[in-house]
Amino acid sequence: MALGAASVETAMRIAVCDADPREGQKIRSLTEDILEAKGIETVVEYYGTTAELMAAVRDKGFFDFYLMETEIGGASGMEIARWLRTAGDNAPLVFVTSDATHAIDGYKVAASDYLLKPMTADILGEALARILRVRRTVLFRTTRGQLKPVEVGNIIWAEAFVHHTELHTERGAWTIRGILSEVVGALHDPRFWRCHRSYMINLDHVTDVDKTSVTMADGSHLPISRGSMREIQEALAARLSHK
Repeated sequence: MALGAASVETAMRIAVCDADPREGQKIRSLTEDILEAKGIETVVEYYGTTAELMAAVRDKGFFDFYLMETEIGGASGMEIARWLRTAGDNAPLVFVTSDATHAIDGYKVAASDYLLKPMTADILGEALARILRVRRTVLFRTTRGQLKPVEVGNIIWAEAFVHHTELHTERGAWTIRGILSEVVGALHDPRFWRCHRSYMINLDHVTDVDKTSVTMADGSHLPISRGSMREIQEALAARLSHK
């Protein structure tokens, strides 16, 4: 896969890069547990050197975000961060290290956070929560074959068709390849909920709910599956509690 190539995926891909296998595997395990508790499907891959991470990026494409030590075998974490940014990867990047002297350099590569070891579930959980609140951009391929960057937070709702999905966003509507379940999987975000077999909504853009429909911020009225009123109320309440 070429650098930056995108497709509809079913899980969030996360890279952990740390020269210490015990620390790296600990961070990998904590990340999996934290995101699983949030209902986010993840694939967390551990790499012991920056060369391994670079090879994985070249082979599989960019990850959804990175957790890495600043000083690793081979090129430094900062050098890899600069390489990723130059290649066009703007994914969240968190440095996890016992050395705070490079913190200022993190700003030069738009690092999302700078966490000091020893790592704990609480510290990592807060950092991951901050990342998830930031608007991510996902690349979708349109039915004309073009790659369209879409800010996740701007998606209001989506409608399923036989072989494609229509995304309705704050900046217009886009018809993209892939069925609705694939789109929901690619977004892997707790804000999105299937209110009906043909519709997905962004809970942050709901303005009203009644027994048969939900009203969205753009004025659209979408149907709710029979018997789903309680489910959507619970989904909205859960979303509010996690903001």
